[in-house]
Amino acid sequence: MPQVEIIIGFAHFTAGEFTQNAMRSGDTDFAYLEVNLLAF
Repeated sequence: MPQVEIIIGFAHFTAGEFTQNAMRSGDTDFAYLEVNLLAF
């Protein structure tokens, strides 16, 4: 019988001095959803 595994995640990135100087300033939030189908 197939099984389903669901993983939901959230992360908050706080920009440090290097990131602010090299790329961009400000913090970033992101979320993700992972679905694994186990057929065997």
